[in-house]
Amino acid sequence: MSPTHPRNTRPPLRSIAVATAAAVVLAPLPLATSAAADEVSTEATAVDQRFDFGSTSSPVSDGHTRVAHTTLYDDGAGYGLSRQVAVRDRGAPDDLRRDFTVGTTTFSTDVPDGTYWVTVVSGDQIAANYTELAVEGADEGTLEAGAGEFATWAGVVTVDDGRLDLEVARDGRINGVTVSSQLPPSNLVSDVEVAGTTVSVGLSWDARPDAESYTVYRSTNGGDVEQVGTTADPALTDDDPSLRLGDTHVYTVTQTNAAGAESGPSQALEIEAADEEQDPPSAPANVRIDGAQDGTTATLTWDAADGAVAYDVYRTDHEAHDWQLLERTEDTASALDVGYGSECCFTWTYQVRAVGAGGISAPSENAVLEKMIEATTVAEMDTSVAGDGARPWFGDLTGNGRPEIVMVQPHHINAGALRDGPMVASMTAFTATGEQLWQIGEVDPEGRNNSQDIPAQVVDTDGDGDLEVVAVMYPDGDTEAEGRFYVFDGATGEHVRDFALPDPLAHDAIVFVDADGEGHPDEILLKNRYTKAWLLESDGTVIWEHEGNTGHYPWPYDFDGDGRDEIMIGYDMVDADGNLLWSADLPDHADTIWVADIDSDGTADVLLGGASTSAHRWDTGETIWVNDDTVESQNIMVGEFRADLPGLETFGLDRIDRSSNGLDGLFLIGSDGEMVWQEERQTRGCYGTIPEPIHNWTGDGTDLIMVWNRGCGEPTGVYSGDGEMVTELDDARLWHVDICGDTKEEIVEYVQGEWLRIKANGECDLQAKVTGEQRPQSPREYNFTRYTAGQTPVAAVVTSQPQDASSRPGRQVTFDVEAAGATGYQWQRLADGEWTDLPGETSSSLTVRAVPPRAGDYRVLVSGEVGATPTTSEAAVLEVRTGKA
Repeated sequence: MSPTHPRNTRPPLRSIAVATAAAVVLAPLPLATSAAADEVSTEATAVDQRFDFGSTSSPVSDGHTRVAHTTLYDDGAGYGLSRQVAVRDRGAPDDLRRDFTVGTTTFSTDVPDGTYWVTVVSGDQIAANYTELAVEGADEGTLEAGAGEFATWAGVVTVDDGRLDLEVARDGRINGVTVSSQLPPSNLVSDVEVAGTTVSVGLSWDARPDAESYTVYRSTNGGDVEQVGTTADPALTDDDPSLRLGDTHVYTVTQTNAAGAESGPSQALEIEAADEEQDPPSAPANVRIDGAQDGTTATLTWDAADGAVAYDVYRTDHEAHDWQLLERTEDTASALDVGYGSECCFTWTYQVRAVGAGGISAPSENAVLEKMIEATTVAEMDTSVAGDGARPWFGDLTGNGRPEIVMVQPHHINAGALRDGPMVASMTAFTATGEQLWQIGEVDPEGRNNSQDIPAQVVDTDGDGDLEVVAVMYPDGDTEAEGRFYVFDGATGEHVRDFALPDPLAHDAIVFVDADGEGHPDEILLKNRYTKAWLLESDGTVIWEHEGNTGHYPWPYDFDGDGRDEIMIGYDMVDADGNLLWSADLPDHADTIWVADIDSDGTADVLLGGASTSAHRWDTGETIWVNDDTVESQNIMVGEFRADLPGLETFGLDRIDRSSNGLDGLFLIGSDGEMVWQEERQTRGCYGTIPEPIHNWTGDGTDLIMVWNRGCGEPTGVYSGDGEMVTELDDARLWHVDICGDTKEEIVEYVQGEWLRIKANGECDLQAKVTGEQRPQSPREYNFTRYTAGQTPVAAVVTSQPQDASSRPGRQVTFDVEAAGATGYQWQRLADGEWTDLPGETSSSLTVRAVPPRAGDYRVLVSGEVGATPTTSEAAVLEVRTGKA
C-alpha cells in the first residue's frame, strides 16, 4: 500500500493514466516515432479538424464535429466511417471520452495533401481497452489502457491522396480524433548549469516559420506537467528556484501561430539536473536509527559521503512499493515522524542518497523501524495427502468442542472453467493438531486450484447436533457419469446418503437454508453458474426453482424474524417459498453479497457489490445509498473497522484494471455510503487480491482484514481500517476461524498440496479447547464460499428511553424501553459506583417500588443478534419523595 495514502478526509481522485502506442501522453504529447518533425513539410493548407465519436444523440465536446456510429464516409460529408459499428456511452468522464464507437472500421477525412499533426484518443470508463491502430496504412501498434484510462496516439502524418485514413481493429474504440496542419517545434536540446545546489537549464529548438511564440512545459520526477514560460525566441532558460540538483525533468515545447492556435508538443527531452562531467557522490554509509523504537520519536543518522552537498531521505512501508522522498537535508541526521502517530502498527524502511554536483548517489543500505503484532504458530501439519488444489473447511466433526479441518480437493475436470465448475475429487479430514481422521474419494493426481467455489460444505443437515460433510462428486469416480449430491458422517467419513442433482450443472455452489422454520438449515439451495437455482429438501426433492441472474453466491437470512430464511440470489430477493420480493436494477451480476444493519435502525439491510457498491432495504429493495467510486466492486464485507466513524463500515476490493498491466485496490466506505479512502496501490500487473474479514485478532473486539494473493511483491497480512498493515504473514493462502475457543479468531495459512499452519495472536493451548461439548457451526462455516458473502450481527437500536420518575414511598414506578431488533434485555442498577445486573429483570419493562434504598439510576442493556455488542440505554433516575406531594 502507498505509504502516503491512508487517512484521507475525502475520496482521492483517480488520476487518468494515459497509455500510448507511439509515446506516453500526460499532456502535452510528444511526437510519434513514425515521423520526425524536422523531416516534413509545413506548406499544407491550414487545417484544424476535431471529431467527437459516439452516438447520434450523445453530447459533443466543444469545438468538435460529431462522428456517430452511423456516420459513413460514402454519405458525402467528407468524413466518416467505412461501415456502421456499435457505440457505447458511459456518461463520464467528459463529453469527449464518455462515448465512443466500437468495432473494426476505417475513419477517413478529406484533407489537402500535406503534413499534419494527428491524435487519436481511445479508451473506456469501465473496461480495459485494446485497440489496434493503423495510420495511412502504417501499423502503429495497440492502444492499450485499463478501465477508466484513455490511450492517446499522436504523430506527424503525411497525406498525398487527399484523404487521411485511420484503421482500428480488435476492440476498435475511438473517442476522438484531431487533425492539424500546425506542427510542433523540433530538435529540442538542453544545457544544464550547476553551482552548488543551484541548477538552471538552458533550452533551445529549431524555429518554425509560422510561429508567433513558443511555450515550454516541464514535468519533474514523473509528476504533473506545468508551464515554464512563453517566449518569442526559439530558446528559454529555466532558472526556477524550485529546480533541485539530481531531479529528472521532461521538457516539451509548443508553438502558437498568428491566429492564436497552439500546436501539439515537441518530442519530449528528458534531462537530469546535474553536471554530466562529474560523477555522483558515493552512497552514504552506516545508516542507523537512534532513539525510541515505539513509534513516537526516533532519529535516522548516517556518515558523511564524499562529494555530497546534501542528502535525500526516503521511506517506504514495503520494498515492493515506491520510495517516498521525506526531505532533503544538509545534515547527516533526520528526525523521523513514524507510524502516522500510531502506537500500533507500522513498518518503515528508510534509505539515504547523497546529492552532489554530479547528481544523486546510489541508495544506502536500508534501516528498518517497525512495531507489529506478531503471529505465533500454534499448529503446523503436512496436508500433501489431501492433494494439490485442496482448500480447508472447518467444523467440530467429532463433537469434542474443537474444530477439525476438512481439505476439499476439486477434480481437475472443469477446474479452469468459468461456467460448469468442478466436482469434488476427494476430502481429507484432520484434527487441529494434524492427525488424519479419514479420507473420502480418491485424490486426483492432476488436481489443481480452482478459482470458483468447490461444491462442498460442513453442516448439520438433520438438526441432531452432529455435523455432516456434503459434496457433489462423480459416482465411484466415474467421470463419464453425472455428478450426485453425497452426504457423509462428519466424525467417521462414512457414506450416509446421496441423490441425483436437479440438473447436471446444478453444482456451482451449495447453500444451506432454513426455509421451513424448524430452527436448523436443512434445505439445500443449488445453482448453476449464472442463470438458475433450485431449493431442495434434504433428500433431494425439489421444492422450487428460480430463474434469474444468480451472481456468484446467494445468501440466506431471516430478515423478518418469522423463523424462515429469505434468500438474496444475485440481484433477486426471494422468500422461503421462492416468491420474488424484489429485484435490484443493476448491471452485470452480483460479485458479492453482505447482510448488515448499515443504517443502524435495528433492521438488517442488503449490500451488493459488482459494477458499484450499494445498500438496499431488505423488504422493498429501496436503495439506501450507492457508491460509484469503484470500477468493479469484487468483494465487500461489513464490520466495525473504524471505531472513530459512526455505524458500520464497508471494506472492499476494487478490480480497477483487468488488462495485462492490471491493478486492484482496497477501499473503505462509511455507513453513509461515502468513500473514506481508496488504496493508491504502488504495483501494477496484478489484480488477484483476496480480502477476508477477521474478528478480534487484536483482542479488543475490532474487525480487521486479511489480505492475500496480492502478487507483484505486495505483502500478505492483516490490515486495519486505516489501510495499515498490523501483521505481516507468509506468502500463502489465508482463512480464519476461532480454533482456540477464546473469541479471538485465528489465522490459517496454507499452501495447497503441501502444508497448513494455525497462527494466533498470543497464547493458545489447543488441547485445552477439547471440552466434550459440540461447538456451534456459524453461518459462514456451513455456507463457506471463496466469493465474499456473509452477515454482520445486528445490534439492537434503542428507539425510546426509560424516563426519570419520582414517587411517594411505597408506590410502584415502571420504566419502559423500546428497541428495534431487540432479542433480549438486562436491567441494571448503579450501586457503589458500579452497574449491577438485576436478576430476572429481562423484559422491556422494569417495575420498582419507590423506597429510599432503591432510589437512584437504572438502565437496560439491549441485545440484538448473537455476536452483536449490546446497546446501552440512557440512565433513568428514580427519586423517592420524602415530603408531602
